[in-house]
Parts: sequence; structure tokens; C-alpha cells
Amino acid sequence: MAIFKRGRFYHYDFELNGHRYYGSTKRTSKQKAEDAVAVLRKRILDGVQGIPRSKGIPGFSEFADRFLEWAKVNLEKSTVKLHRVNVADLKRYFRGKLLTEIDTGDVEEFKVWRSRQLRKNGKDRPVSPATVNRALTTLKRIYSYADALGINVRNPVRHVRFLKESSGRMRVLPIEEIEKYLAASKGDLRDFAILASETGGRPEEILSLHKVDLHLEGPFVSLPGTKTIGAKRDVPLTEAALEALRRRSEKSPNGYIFPVRRPKIKNKEVGHIESLKKAHERIIKKHFAQAPFVPYDFRHTFATRCVQAGVDLPNLAALLGHTDVTMTMKSVHVQKEQKIAAVNKLAKYVALAKKFKESQEAEDWRVPEDEWGRPIYGEGEGPGVPQNPQQSSDSGPDLLMQGPDF
Repeated sequence: MAIFKRGRFYHYDFELNGHRYYGSTKRTSKQKAEDAVAVLRKRILDGVQGIPRSKGIPGFSEFADRFLEWAKVNLEKSTVKLHRVNVADLKRYFRGKLLTEIDTGDVEEFKVWRSRQLRKNGKDRPVSPATVNRALTTLKRIYSYADALGINVRNPVRHVRFLKESSGRMRVLPIEEIEKYLAASKGDLRDFAILASETGGRPEEILSLHKVDLHLEGPFVSLPGTKTIGAKRDVPLTEAALEALRRRSEKSPNGYIFPVRRPKIKNKEVGHIESLKKAHERIIKKHFAQAPFVPYDFRHTFATRCVQAGVDLPNLAALLGHTDVTMTMKSVHVQKEQKIAAVNKLAKYVALAKKFKESQEAEDWRVPEDEWGRPIYGEGEGPGVPQNPQQSSDSGPDLLMQGPDF
């Protein structure tokens, strides 16, 4: 058994029954660290020998698997897939711990550990902050599920700050760039780009479309939704999108709009293309190396164009499959021309407001006149003439018109 100090705390690293266990003891004293590790080894051995654990608190690994079984029934497939990947990393780090033994300090250390892991695509770069945050989200969901089952555990992610993610990835594509992309691409990728930019669908929503989702009488397409149940929606079709869907549905061998060309070794039950990433990257490398973008940017472009065309946020949220308008606002990128137009509207409004105020002030300072055009003064305002002078029998318009009597 190896106990060593790293930073303030002592850590452990040992093997037992063919499994490796390592982590922080959260102890600054070596003696106390050794005692904590001895308790940990005993509990592991008790679990292997079938001795029930105290208080019925499950281990993290076994409960994480239980959470995944629950997720398969209650969450969308894409969400379950993301949780499954994250659970694998969480189990690697928290193996051998009970749910109650993971505290905020352990989660902070997991953040550091996960941030130093390299990406699996072979580019020798550490994982992104977004990847670390998604793992923290899964961990938080696991403890929320435990709380829902009545297990008395405290969520260790509750006060953990997520890493700051880059916000510069979103890009809105001008019309000429989309036309250039369509001219350079062909086949599945070209039709995908048409549907993505004309419907605002998520890439996985479009790639999983089936011909039963196409309704020619609308015409509209029923997007399945991949985030939540509320994300399922019907989106009206433009002529370009309708032509692509009708053509592909007629030629589809299995009903899917983007069918798999060759049988899959893994996930044989999936009959549609799940990703066009490699084909997209080839187009980007050849034609858009100076201004790259990701397939999801077609969705952002659709959202921004809708706002430019005057579509209100509630309707746009329905088209995008958002249950919260704040999510819709994040998908919209305000163009420079829109900002200029907004400032011009403000300037016109301020000018009109000033003009109206000046006209009102001029009206307030004008001396009122009677029916014959004579100024009417209040007490103390004019040359001593009462506001409503009594009319004598000699007064009147005829007498006034006669002029003075010499």
C-alpha cells in the first residue's frame, strides 16, 4: 500500500482483488491518513465477501449504473449517451467510494484531473472546459436522483463553480458562404446543410429523420427532439427543404432520410447516419480554413435570420424546440447592421420626443385669447386687466370697431 503526500493532503494508491484504488485521504497527518486507508480497505473487503455495508449507503459505481438504467427510460437517447460517457470517467475517478464519501473537495480535485486528460481524437490537447462541465452536470444529476429516492446524501456539486466556457464559437453564416458550402459539398452533406439552414434543426434531429416525419399536406416536418420531450415540434418547410426531403424519402431503402450505406458493426439497430463530421471537416479545410465553423452554426444562422425577418421570440422558441425563451436568445447572434438599425431607431425616437416636448412648452407659454382675439391675463400676470372683465352696456364688437371719439 502506497501513501504519499501531494500538496496539503496525503493520497493513497493500492490494488485489491485485481482493482486499483487511488485518491485523496483529505488528511494532513500521515497517521490519520493510514487509518483512513485501513478503513477503506476493510470496507472494500467486506463488500467483496458479501458483508452488508453500514446504513445501506450504496457505492458510487453501482449507483451510477443504476442512474443510467433510470435515464434510459426517462431521458432522450442523446442525453443518455452523453451521461454514459461521463459516468465512465466518473467511475474511474471515484471507484471504491460510497456516495457519502464524495465531498466538494473531491469534486474540485476531479475538475483538475479531468481538465488534464487528453482528447480521444489524437490531437494531444486537453479536454475542453465544456467537456469537464458536462461531467459535473452528470455527477449533479446522479446525486439529484439519489435525493429523489430518499437516500440521505448531500450533493457535493452544489457549491462547485463550473469552468468558464468559450463563447466565441457561435457564428452566423452570410448567404454567400452558405451558397459556397452547398456548391462545394454533395450528396448527404449537401442535403444536410440545406435542411439544417432551412429548418433550424439540430444535426442529430435531421440525421435521424424518417419518412413518416414528412407531411406533404402542410408541408411540414416533425422533428423528433433530442434534448427534452418538449423539444418535439413541427416545422414548416421551404421549397428547398421540401424538395430535398421528398427526393430522399422516395429513394430511401429503409425509410430513413439519411440511411446507413453499409451495415454497422456496432449499434446495429441504428439504421441512419449519426454524424457527417469528417465530410464537413474536409470542406472546411479546403474552402473555409480562414473562417471555420461547425455544423451547429447552421442552426444559429436560421435563428438569426428569423429575428432579422421579424419573427418574435416566442414563435422562434417554438421553431427551435426551446421551452425557455432565454435559450432562444443565446442562439440568436445580433449582426452589426441590426445594431446600427437599433441605434438609428433610438435616435429618431429621442428626436421626436424632444420636438414634442418643445412644442408642448411653447403651447404652455402662449397667452390665451378670448373669442375676439384679445389676450386673457390672470391676476398679476398682465397689465392689470382682470381675466374675466365685466362687460358694460356700451361694450361690444360694434363699439370697439368705431375707434376713439375725438
